[in-house]
Amino acid sequence: MKKPGIIALGIGLALALSGCLVVIAPPEVSGLAYRTSWVRTSDNVPVICDNRNTTVEYSFKYTSLSDINNWTEEWTGKASSQFNFTATRNANSSGVTVDTASKTITVTRTFAPGTSPYSVAPQSIDVTPINPPPTSQTGEAYLQLTFNVASGTIRPARIVLPVYSGCP
Repeated sequence: MKKPGIIALGIGLALALSGCLVVIAPPEVSGLAYRTSWVRTSDNVPVICDNRNTTVEYSFKYTSLSDINNWTEEWTGKASSQFNFTATRNANSSGVTVDTASKTITVTRTFAPGTSPYSVAPQSIDVTPINPPPTSQTGEAYLQLTFNVASGTIRPARIVLPVYSGCP
């Protein structure tokens, strides 16, 4: 057995591999959370009340604000009348709050009665529990977010919000 050859091969392999550096970077956007101003008390599920002003708020964490070019909100749903609403946002958009200390972006929208989600405006959120009977649910609203970031596109799971028409 030729020990010098094996040693030279081992040294060569070690030198070749030392040039490889594996870096695991966190995603540019993570930790998507949401809430609304109305919560079904039976299971604490956030809901949209179609007969009351409803504020919907979602937030997410970011690693570097410069990595987030913009994001798109796509609101669709099934209710007594079909609706679609799309908006492209960035850190400077109305209704967007950036907390640089916690690296969190929060977006707030308010839907007026009977318009979910046609009419929107930024507003503060006060959670009000409701306890409607299951038969009063008139549909569902869906929010799909698409983030355009430095590494490409991130499309987290769709948010589903039950819609009720008979909130107290």
